[in-house]
Amino acid sequence: MEEEQKLVKEGTNLEGSESETKLELTVDEVVEEYVGSLGFSQMVHVLLVSLAWIFDAQSTLATIFSDAQPPAWRCKTGLCHGNNNSTGSVCGLVPGTWEWVGGNTSSIIAEWNLVCDRRFLAAVPASVYFLGSLIGTYCCLFFCSCKE
Repeated sequence: MEEEQKLVKEGTNLEGSESETKLELTVDEVVEEYVGSLGFSQMVHVLLVSLAWIFDAQSTLATIFSDAQPPAWRCKTGLCHGNNNSTGSVCGLVPGTWEWVGGNTSSIIAEWNLVCDRRFLAAVPASVYFLGSLIGTYCCLFFCSCKE
């Protein structure tokens, strides 16, 4: 088997005759042979495939922005009763005795006060998106299986 591979690599086959065997193909050669040159139909295909990714990107971006944590919090006028560091939790503090370092517009969590007992609301956008995907999949399944 090694002798066979050696002969093919050197450009001769087992009978000893010369051959122009090319073992490696480039990506350009494969695309040119099986897909064809770049034209209108390939551009439409790329556009339609890219269009499908917009909805996945929207879901990812919604999750990133809704889960972004504010940088830190600080006490207002020392009313935090010994819990004066910004690394602890604000859940045990009296509302109004602390504030976000970047202000209430530093993130969605700070702006909508999604901390402590309202923390679950940050996951609602992603959950609604996937629930809609499930319902849409079921509807497509139902409509595709209908007979005329």
